[in-house]
Amino acid sequence: MRERVFSLETEYAIAFQTQGGNQSPNEELIVKALCQKLEERCGIPGSQFLVNGSKFYYDVGHAEWSLPECRSAYEAVVYDKAADYTLSSIIPDAEQVLINQGFQGQLLLIKNNVDASGNTYGCHENYLAQRQTQWLGSEDYLWLTKRYLIPFLVTRQVFCGAGRVGFGQKLEEGIGFQLMQRADFIEELVSSETRKQRAILSLAREHEPLAKGNYRRLHLILADTNMSGWATYLKLGTTGIILRMLEDMDFREIPHLLDPIQTLRQISRDPSCTVEVSLQDGRQLTAIEIQRIYLEQAKRYFGEHPISADEQRIMQIWEDVLNQLTTDPMQLVGKLDWVTKKSFMERYLQSVGMQWKEVLQGSEVYYKLLQLDIFYHDLFIENSLFYRLLKDKPDTLVTAKEVLTAQSSPPPYTRAWVRGTAIAASRDMGLNVEVDRWDDLKVNNRKVVLPDPLKFFSPELYVILSNSTALETVTERSRYNIVIFSSDHNIGQNIANQLVGLGYKQARLQDKPNPEFNIKWNNASNWMIDEIGDIICRELELDDVQICRRYGEGRNDCIDINLGGLVAPSLPILQRDRYSITIISSNLEMGESLADELGSINYRTDIVLPEGTSGFSIKWGSATEAVIDEIVSILCRKFALSNAQIKRLHKLNLEDDRIFISLYTLPKSFFQRVINFGKRIIIDSNNS
Repeated sequence: MRERVFSLETEYAIAFQTQGGNQSPNEELIVKALCQKLEERCGIPGSQFLVNGSKFYYDVGHAEWSLPECRSAYEAVVYDKAADYTLSSIIPDAEQVLINQGFQGQLLLIKNNVDASGNTYGCHENYLAQRQTQWLGSEDYLWLTKRYLIPFLVTRQVFCGAGRVGFGQKLEEGIGFQLMQRADFIEELVSSETRKQRAILSLAREHEPLAKGNYRRLHLILADTNMSGWATYLKLGTTGIILRMLEDMDFREIPHLLDPIQTLRQISRDPSCTVEVSLQDGRQLTAIEIQRIYLEQAKRYFGEHPISADEQRIMQIWEDVLNQLTTDPMQLVGKLDWVTKKSFMERYLQSVGMQWKEVLQGSEVYYKLLQLDIFYHDLFIENSLFYRLLKDKPDTLVTAKEVLTAQSSPPPYTRAWVRGTAIAASRDMGLNVEVDRWDDLKVNNRKVVLPDPLKFFSPELYVILSNSTALETVTERSRYNIVIFSSDHNIGQNIANQLVGLGYKQARLQDKPNPEFNIKWNNASNWMIDEIGDIICRELELDDVQICRRYGEGRNDCIDINLGGLVAPSLPILQRDRYSITIISSNLEMGESLADELGSINYRTDIVLPEGTSGFSIKWGSATEAVIDEIVSILCRKFALSNAQIKRLHKLNLEDDRIFISLYTLPKSFFQRVINFGKRIIIDSNNS
């Protein structure tokens, strides 16, 4: 399968630290306070589902967040970060709810997997996978999956372990550092249990794939929860690649472990990653050497099969990480959780003049290490050791803009989009929406069935809402036929499918070998132009400035997209130096940063520092569309805006050669003073 769903279910540990011996609320009350604030911000009454397609709920003593269905490992990382940031942002509000109920103390959410009392919290991976192949029935294919997947899952902890202080479920085996928090809690090779007899390969969700047809829900429960997006990306991405190879039955022989349970713990307790583990054939290899065998198999596989951009990136990071673990693991601080945590712990031990073997159970240093271990995973951004450690080494895998968008918008190309659209319609318009399950929902008592997790457009929902302004954009899309000229049928077809899935009337392909790239339309609104541009940029990994927009071509109901080749427009011909840019900003550092970037590409800039409040707008004269697009692209990148947040207002007559950029909201008197300057286009982040 080239297309699958990736998702995570994260169990957050919760606590309420009381003051002065006051009574503490139970876990259910704490989660109820969190649910109340989430519902106000991004949910609807009576449902655990949120507007971005996720689900948040109480589950046996802890809070649990299930990500929406995601199309790639990278997208799942973005939504995992969005979950963390959303929960972090509501902690003070939920804490106040509990205080108002008479409890005094501090609310803590911890994104880890174990505590000193022997409690463990899960990070459950979910993959849409085949139940059987063309050549093997379900039982034989399950046996093959077990044989080839278990050695990979046992050894991948070298890059996705979260790190832990202490050995044994209740620290009964002494103090030290290990790679994996869940290693001491995994007791079986294969099991259908999740709360006891936890297994390397879980079959707990075989009876509920949440998809019809030849699909199973591979539900893995052995892994640690990661703070680092890089570790999550490798965990999900490499596993997705192994599943694809299994489904194509394109594996050569791999090393089989003599005792997988013992090997899991043996590797976890060796942060040097040099311990050799026993194989069934009598050989001994390190975890890194076993991972390299899987990596080489994947390289051979992709030499014979198509590879996506996401898979290509995962392959490169996978190889780089294995190389760095062998040569200099400290290069992975900020990327791998266990390396980052161990580095911090050892700096602390160095500050007190001790080594791991010298730490005594029950000593002050012992309890300090346990405390640091917990607070590495504190979800409240201002307190989290992970985020404090990343000030010098930012978690750069995903962007702030992507995370911000994911907090309020569902993944666009799975059924989560339909679910999120319905919830948004309920919040914005007061429609009666009921969402209790992943694979169906009700709108005004009419049922919408979603059996295919990869289908992201629902005709039923469209019919229900077609007379509502909630689907005004979808209604407008349905006016347009799309003609895609492409020399690459796969790329063209993929873009066509995405556009039709969003509600465009039709998308058809025509061969076009010319080496050029453009989009043509007539009478399409700016949001539609931006939407199509965003899809193409994402699919072809382009920047917005590489799209040449040509107006006034084609029929009124037709948009032409040419994917014959890629040629960025020649930006020097834009004559940037004829534009004088005035940046109006109440923040000198922000204004100077923007002026420097625009000046570096030949625009003339100056800065005005009035008194004002925070906000964002842009005004300019008769700039070409290419100039406008270029400046918009720069501003979106610098200030984490999306095209959806841009509102363009035309047709005000002013000077032709001056561009105003305001990084604050204009006071009315100042607005009156600048209104004499001519034609303006305003981009306002508050009008999203």
